Amino acid sequence: HEQISDRVFGRFWGPQGQFGAFDADAVLPKVVAPLFIGQGVFDFVAPPHAWAGELERLPTATYRAFERSGHYPHVDEREAFRAAVAGWLAPAD
Repeated sequence: HEQISDRVFGRFWGPQGQFGAFDADAVLPKVVAPLFIGQGVFDFVAPPHAWAGELERLPTATYRAFERSGHYPHVDEREAFRAAVAGWLAPAD
C-alpha cells in the first residue's frame, strides 16, 4: 500500500476497516453472475496491479482497462465507458 497513506489504508483495509473482514478466498469463487469490471489505469484507490490473481478467480468477469482514467472511468472517459458497458450488455449473436 505504498501508494496511499497508512491512515487511508487502515480506514479501508485495516483490521477495523470497511473491507477488513472481507475474505476474497471465500467470496470470489461464489460469484456466478456475469460481471463487468471497468477500471482506470491511473486508479489511485485500487490500482490495476490490485487485480493481479483476482481476475482468474472470476471466470464470468469481463475486465476493461480505461487508458486515460483514474478511479472514475465513467466520468473521465464517459463515452468509452458507456460504449464498453453497452457492448458488454448487448446480446451475443
